[in-house]
Amino acid sequence: MKNQNLSFSQKLLWIIALLIFNVLGIIVYFAMQYHPRSWY
Repeated sequence: MKNQNLSFSQKLLWIIALLIFNVLGIIVYFAMQYHPRSWY
């Protein structure tokens, strides 16, 4: 049971990390589109 709980928590951490990276990528993408001059 403990091993299953650990694997489940690890999967949740991976899913949350992937979601955070996806959101950051979208924010950077739109930021570069609307403010291209501010990055140079």
